[in-house]
Amino acid sequence: MPANDTAPALDYLAVVRRHWPLLLAGVATGLAAALAVNLLAPKKYEAWATVLVSDARALERGVARNALVPSVRALLENQTLAARLVREFHLDAPPHELEAEDFLRDALRVEDVKGTDVIRVRVRLRDPVLAARVADRLVAMGLELNRQVTRDESAAQREALKSELDSARARVLEHERALLEFQQKAQVEVSRKDVDTSLGQRGQMLGVLVDLETEKARLTKAEEELKGRERILTVRKSIDSDPALMEAAKRAGKENEAVLGLQNTEVMNPVYEALEQQIATSRTRLAALERQKTELSDKLHLGDKSLVQLTNLYQKEIELGKRQLELELGRKVYSEVLVRYEQAAITGRKTELQVVDNALPPRRPAFPRPKLNLGLGAAFGLLAGLLAAFVREYRRLAPPQQAE
Repeated sequence: MPANDTAPALDYLAVVRRHWPLLLAGVATGLAAALAVNLLAPKKYEAWATVLVSDARALERGVARNALVPSVRALLENQTLAARLVREFHLDAPPHELEAEDFLRDALRVEDVKGTDVIRVRVRLRDPVLAARVADRLVAMGLELNRQVTRDESAAQREALKSELDSARARVLEHERALLEFQQKAQVEVSRKDVDTSLGQRGQMLGVLVDLETEKARLTKAEEELKGRERILTVRKSIDSDPALMEAAKRAGKENEAVLGLQNTEVMNPVYEALEQQIATSRTRLAALERQKTELSDKLHLGDKSLVQLTNLYQKEIELGKRQLELELGRKVYSEVLVRYEQAAITGRKTELQVVDNALPPRRPAFPRPKLNLGLGAAFGLLAGLLAAFVREYRRLAPPQQAE
């Protein structure tokens, strides 16, 4: 009869019974390897501190709340802070022998608690007490760095507003000087009394006309000022001199716009806001004065000839009104800029970090984990034994030609 070239189907249970010593040897080998890891691998303990991240003004600055936590992580995970920790706690000496890069890669893990504004700073070292001390120290350094960033940004905003404040102050002084010189020269009060005496009751029209032209001049002046202003001021803060901030910005990269925002900050121009408010008020008052002028003209039956008598005083009143307008507008702008300048120290970046849980020395090592290692060793040893058993069984049952 011709030989059957097809290998017979394996009876798996029979294979296990036949080669159980091989399976047992595989499990024993796996357990021995796991035991060696448990005994020889250095024990490492993991301590962690918990920090709460908050910013009441995040939405006003256009920063999403979920962008705050990554920005704080970038501040904590930088080589400058790591190098300081290594030097301060002598982590570069035995038994740790860690450099800054090693510490960031192997010993530090900063993670956010999903769905919250909480981050955990985990430090894994051979000494449990030292691990807790390093975790708490890193958090403290991160809090100080965050405060420094806030102070620097506030100072940058104040510096950007300082030039606007000086310019507004100079304009107020110039307008005061010009108004005083005109009042001394024009003698407007004397001219007004003469006109009131000669025109009698009709002299009340003068006040309306003067107010009307003054308001027109105020509106024109404000609109001209508004055209020369930028709505948004960009505060640029150099962080080149601070290695920690430079490292934070580099690590954030394009993925974290909040950290990149440490370099450029946009603030609303207070002068622009004040001018917009002034224009809206002037337009409302101008409409009211036009209605009042029409009503008085109809009541007093003033014609062109009657209005001519007011021309001389009218011109003086208009000029006086313009100068008073310039002074009033200058003072208002100066007041708005001064308020913004004083508030810059408390309305800048306000990302607050609060420690809610200090690190405690762990009682058990995080690595190695004996039970897990033994279980994994036994499982891998059993799989290796099964593989070896089925290979031997296959070779035993295979036809001679196939076996060769």
